[in-house]
Amino acid sequence: MFRCRRNKTSQSNTAVPVVILSVFFGLAAGMVGMLIVLAYFPSIGPQIQWGSGTSMAPAIQIQAKHTAAEFAVRDIAASSALLFQAEDIGEFLLVTKAIGAGVVLTSDGWLLSHSSVLEAAHRPSGKGLMAVVGKNTYEVEKVIVDTFTGIAWLKVNGTSLPVASFGKSETLAIGDAVFAFDVTGGLREAGVIALGSLPAEEAAEIVRSSEKIQKVLRLSGAEGFASGTAVLNSAGESVGIFVGDSVVGTFAIPLDAFFRQVGDVLREGIVVRPYIGINFVDLSEYPTASGLNRGVKLRSVVKGGPAVLAGLREGDVIKAVNGEQVTTNKTLSEILVGYRPGEVISLTILRAETELEVEVTLAKMPIR
Repeated sequence: MFRCRRNKTSQSNTAVPVVILSVFFGLAAGMVGMLIVLAYFPSIGPQIQWGSGTSMAPAIQIQAKHTAAEFAVRDIAASSALLFQAEDIGEFLLVTKAIGAGVVLTSDGWLLSHSSVLEAAHRPSGKGLMAVVGKNTYEVEKVIVDTFTGIAWLKVNGTSLPVASFGKSETLAIGDAVFAFDVTGGLREAGVIALGSLPAEEAAEIVRSSEKIQKVLRLSGAEGFASGTAVLNSAGESVGIFVGDSVVGTFAIPLDAFFRQVGDVLREGIVVRPYIGINFVDLSEYPTASGLNRGVKLRSVVKGGPAVLAGLREGDVIKAVNGEQVTTNKTLSEILVGYRPGEVISLTILRAETELEVEVTLAKMPIR
């Protein structure tokens, strides 16, 4: 409608050998000294340079906002999980055989990781994977993947598992220090160098899909982080899930991009997201020659999707959703994640030189 202007225990009760736990916790705890030094002498923290193509940008000083020793490394390590292929678990557990990591979401066995870990092991269903939490091993019984972010929910038959503490990724800023475990249990530090889309390598890649995450945490110094591990802020709270390296850098999925879906996964066993069905260019990243630098410009609308049914067309510029402006700090994807399938939203669009209001009924994102 248009209106003008306007998470079966294979709890192998076989405990993981104590010596391995000593390595895991010992290496993690061994980092505390370094963290304390960084906390009290932040000026010696690493200086992070922007990536290639931005050599004239100033160095970013990475600093922790709070005393790094405020959070207990052992407690954080206890809520971490290592993922293995079943055939790699023998009498002795070699952490070097781990294919990735995760973090405990609920005490009854829901874990968070990333689908890249499953794909690298060629086990997208999770079948044949084992999770090691604390002293016990558990068979991965179920996997639910959020195709929007790639986040994977893994279910094991655990009880009274130590649950991680979660924070808000939106409080992170460029220059903040973040931490994560490597597969040996060592606690490593990195810095946030950007909050936004991964840079496009080719012109075709500037077109984004409404079905894919738009904003990620770009990190520097994250080499060695275990894929799927929790990214921690300086208070020891999980604020994201580390994905790994790409040709344009290392990055993590911010917690705020998927935490709204946790309730649906736990209650219904599915990821529920709103769907609009558009492909677009973010004008805050790639302004037009005519000077448009806010909103998103539609490059195509998906056949049969909510957008095309509402009358949206290629070339339209979406400026706002229910009056909330689409900006660099609040992308279209971030705004839409706050709505549920079935809700009617009002889009402020620019078509040629005419501003219109278009009502769109959001659908449920298709499961691929």
